[in-house]
Amino acid sequence: MEMATYMQPQATTGLYIRSQTKVFQQFFFDSPYSNILDLVVDDNGNIYAACEPEGLVYKITTNGNASVLYDADENEIHCLAIDRNGILYAGTSSGVPPVLHSPTPTPPEAQLPLLMEELSDESSTAWLDYILSDTNMNNIKQPSTKEDYVGEEIKEKPITAERNSVYRIDKDGRVREIFAVQKSFILCLTVDGNNDVFVGTGNKAKLFKINNNEEASLLYEFCESQVLDILLYKDGSKYMVTGNNANIYQLSNEYSNEGTYESTVHDTSYISTWGCISWKGKMPSQTEIKLSTRSGNNRKPDITWSDWSQEYQLNSEKIKKSFSPLHTISGYPYD
Repeated sequence: MEMATYMQPQATTGLYIRSQTKVFQQFFFDSPYSNILDLVVDDNGNIYAACEPEGLVYKITTNGNASVLYDADENEIHCLAIDRNGILYAGTSSGVPPVLHSPTPTPPEAQLPLLMEELSDESSTAWLDYILSDTNMNNIKQPSTKEDYVGEEIKEKPITAERNSVYRIDKDGRVREIFAVQKSFILCLTVDGNNDVFVGTGNKAKLFKINNNEEASLLYEFCESQVLDILLYKDGSKYMVTGNNANIYQLSNEYSNEGTYESTVHDTSYISTWGCISWKGKMPSQTEIKLSTRSGNNRKPDITWSDWSQEYQLNSEKIKKSFSPLHTISGYPYD
């Protein structure tokens, strides 16, 4: 009789074995840390577990013996993937935790003692004399002011991402960083049949591919906030699920007819003029790269920037100046 066995992380931060044919759970591994976030299994049945908040990768043998395979500088190993050769990949999601602020109550209005009715038989100034007397002035409780209250309305600020990485861990436990992103989280990893690693990020949703030469390329930038998972299908297609908003995308193996990449803004920091421009690129047959430039005096391009220049196709071609700013900040699109 064949019996399938499933291993899963539990809220008690341990691993359990659950049989498909029997309703029971066997405690397999007890983690001293808060969360086990992901699991992968190699061909020998060894389990690899991603943990936080210590940023550890555990290797757990088939008899439940655990050892720390890698202790990252980051405080969270969020996702794992393993290729056909048994190479393990670990993605981190380290960042500043959200901060809760206490609510700000509305300050009460200052109120004077209601003495008019009690002193109605006395002179009209008697109540004022009573209020301004030294004895009563010492007993009057001063009203609270806005300065007595600290904080804002209860609101959770978004988590701020730090620099996060994908680490390659070979069978001997040697670790090497092969990919890094700034101000983003590594949220999912998967490896295809060619041992190319696909990386999904947030809170800027992007899909990257790392090839066998450890060269990374941006495949797609999504409008949503996070790429939460990547599923490989047998025909080579990839499916990505996104969060905020929830959508499913398909990535085929075919090339698009055209695509555009716009670089970040580069500040020359002083008065500059254009020279020649050159680039490197790998292109399929019967394709070409065209490049245009523009410039302006502020970091965020707006209507004051120059128009895009003519398209350049020859390496080391002289850029024809279309705008002469006092302080050059430039951007480059790649078609």
